[in-house]
Amino acid sequence: RQSCNYFGYNNTMGVITGNHDLTRFMGLASRAVRPDEDSKEAGYARDIQILDRKGYKRLQNLLSFIMTVPGIPIVYYGDEIGMVGAGDPDNRRPMRFEGLNTEENETKKICSELAGFRASHMSLLYGNLEILQSEHDLMVYSRSFLNDKVWVCFNTSANPKTVSIPVKNTPNIFTRTFTRQALMMKPNSFEIVVPPQSFEIIYTQ
Repeated sequence: RQSCNYFGYNNTMGVITGNHDLTRFMGLASRAVRPDEDSKEAGYARDIQILDRKGYKRLQNLLSFIMTVPGIPIVYYGDEIGMVGAGDPDNRRPMRFEGLNTEENETKKICSELAGFRASHMSLLYGNLEILQSEHDLMVYSRSFLNDKVWVCFNTSANPKTVSIPVKNTPNIFTRTFTRQALMMKPNSFEIVVPPQSFEIIYTQ
């Protein structure tokens, strides 16, 4: 909210997954690097490898976040597949283009689809931002521009969560979901079940 108030909804400020000065996101998300340790030293002291594979889901959430909030999404090389690493220079490992595992391929596919989705929705390029729910493990916000509207949901808990979003004239709204799961339409709202450690995007089409 502070960023939007300062820069406006239609701005060109970068929203990043990481850079060469930071610990790799997957280093922290996969618990390979502790947030309270010296990440540069960790990169020299031990072989940093993924310990918690839920980190891929956390990264996919991050990618969906930077692709749907105001600003310009910037994906640090390797974050589109979930490369792991500690602090500089361990965060500058050579890019891998082959031999990707299932989760790396899935993350790459989601990143690509999110980029295409963003480019095809004016609300994500120019729309305002309205935060509908903000809790410890659940966040829901919407972006809208003219007749184009997108709702984004995040569930970082270990259990599925049902999200109810109020909408006027629901029967007249044709909506779809990013993951192609079913949407329950009601007279003045719709409901979606967001799986654990996941995101969902609902949009008008």
